[in-house]
Amino acid sequence: MKIRIKSAEITLLILGIYQIIGAIMGFYIIAVLLFRTGTINGPLLLILFIAIGLYLLSLKAGTLLLKKEYRSGIIVSMVSQILQLVSIAFGGYKYFFVSGAKFNVGFNFTEGFLFNFDLGITSTFTIMLNVSDKEYYIYLNLLTVFLLYLFNDLYLEITSDKVQNAAIEESISNMEIN
Repeated sequence: MKIRIKSAEITLLILGIYQIIGAIMGFYIIAVLLFRTGTINGPLLLILFIAIGLYLLSLKAGTLLLKKEYRSGIIVSMVSQILQLVSIAFGGYKYFFVSGAKFNVGFNFTEGFLFNFDLGITSTFTIMLNVSDKEYYIYLNLLTVFLLYLFNDLYLEITSDKVQNAAIEESISNMEIN
């Protein structure tokens, strides 16, 4: 079953806009964080550069899709979505990245064994290394799973269209030669 909004081209346009909006929200959050932070030390600067890089990846994916560079846009989009697939925290280390929207489902082990879900339209980035706050959780972003499925389906459709168009052009050129 193909999940489309009218056509693959319109679906990719909407997904490109979604990724650009997610990146802009992420840059806004980084800017707010910078204005609220008094001093910036080395580890915080590294974390900010990683966050900026991840949101730039989302921005690049969206702009490639808007420029109708579908093949490379879908590949970059899938890389960006894979980085948003799992959120995890254990023993003072934490990774949590969302660009756009989230529907996280998973378990929080901090104060027992709790099943949680989190739905939101936001961009979020957290990397913490060896902090004193000991949180334990693992979440799977189901929206990302859906988007990965959708991007894979669109990629297969676009690459098969290129193969079919190349075969048609080759058969036409063979007919002209004969």
